[in-house]
Amino acid sequence: MRPTAQNVFVCAAASGRRTVVARDVVLLTTRAPMPVLAGLSVLLG
Repeated sequence: MRPTAQNVFVCAAASGRRTVVARDVVLLTTRAPMPVLAGLSVLLG
């Protein structure tokens, strides 16, 4: 089972519409949690 953002990208690629936006959302939702989780681990020690 794929995460939701990847499902949206697959649907966009299949229909040929707005793949750039879908790709950027996949990248954002993949990369954004990493610094947040690192920051939380530093704060919560």
